Amino acid sequence: MDTPFSRRRSGVLLHITSLPGRWFCGDIGPEAYHFVDFLASTGQTVWQVLPLTPPDHCGSPYQSLSVHAADIRLISIDRIIEWGWLPSDVSEKDDKQTLMVRAYRGFMESADDADRVGLAHFVQEEGSRWLDDYALFLALKREHGGKPWHRWATPYRDRDAESLAAARERHLAVIDQIVFEQFMFARQWKELRHYANDRGVLMFGDMPIFVAHDSADVWANRDYFSLDEAGQPVTVAGVPPDYFSATGQRWGNPHYRWDRMQIDDFHWWRERIASELNRFDVIRIDHFRGFEAFWEIPASEETAIAGHWVNAPGDRLFASLKRHFGYLPFVAEDLGVITEAVTQLRERYGMPGMKILQLPSAAAPTIHTCPIIMSATASSIPALMTTTRPYRGTKNFRRRCGRMSTTIWGIRVNLRPGP
Repeated sequence: MDTPFSRRRSGVLLHITSLPGRWFCGDIGPEAYHFVDFLASTGQTVWQVLPLTPPDHCGSPYQSLSVHAADIRLISIDRIIEWGWLPSDVSEKDDKQTLMVRAYRGFMESADDADRVGLAHFVQEEGSRWLDDYALFLALKREHGGKPWHRWATPYRDRDAESLAAARERHLAVIDQIVFEQFMFARQWKELRHYANDRGVLMFGDMPIFVAHDSADVWANRDYFSLDEAGQPVTVAGVPPDYFSATGQRWGNPHYRWDRMQIDDFHWWRERIASELNRFDVIRIDHFRGFEAFWEIPASEETAIAGHWVNAPGDRLFASLKRHFGYLPFVAEDLGVITEAVTQLRERYGMPGMKILQLPSAAAPTIHTCPIIMSATASSIPALMTTTRPYRGTKNFRRRCGRMSTTIWGIRVNLRPGP
């Protein structure tokens, strides 16, 4: 079977927001297509991006309001103008949310039958899976002044059926607008992905292992998360103390109730993976070691010191996903202190691991790895080449990286599995 890992590949990590453009940030409009052309012309076959989901108030897509929804800032205004739902004289000074409202009005006034059928089909496919809950979540969040869901009025916090039904009626216009925005992104992304694939470029996504507490996912699925009766976390995620931090890292995401997730054969995870596969050809799984064992911290603790390791049912989870989806195009982020059990889990399901070329652990790479030259904690390549042994100087850097691949240089990434 031909897979993304059937041959050696190289590519670039560039998040959509870093593309040039005349709007608030980069988007999936003309500049994204130009970047695909650039990749294809230089022999690159992978475009890696960060999560496309709505970021939190600090701008992090790793603490998203939804694991399924898209960040509407990535929607291309230029493409909407091409479709005829916005006039050509709109200004980049206009607020993007305002333009989205105008685009929906333009859609309702001028969309043809095919466009309307496309929206109806999108709602039918995604509505009950996640879209209905997400749209209502955003509407209620706005009604409550942006407060996290666990600080909403009790009937909404606890999802009282009558209260939610009344809220849907009350916020029908807002909900329709949110649904339309997600439809626009899905349509634009599908077109961009097809354009990239037709030119031999694979889209490489990024899936955080944990979910933000203040998210539609936790609000709508409280039984799957470690929460008390008021919706507050009982235990939270993080990592133990290490050479980066003497107190570890306390991320604050509520832990999964794996015992409950196993009851329905990981239905929540199957829905999440389905959304990722709808968007990407390859998916990076962040903090993969958490599927073998996770660091559990009492929510009352301010640091990660008091946490402890708890085994996770990763083998049963990936077996379920494989039965449901068949081939799993995953790359495991297995950086840090990795046990033999984590390595065995990764290899059992044919996932390449990762290596940061700047770190000592990359000294003896294998073809089971996805080598990269940049991470949040690693030095930049120029700094590495001028200040760090044994990389100091271009020849030394090439010599060391050559052990992993003679083709890795600049900003390339290689993907190749083991035999």
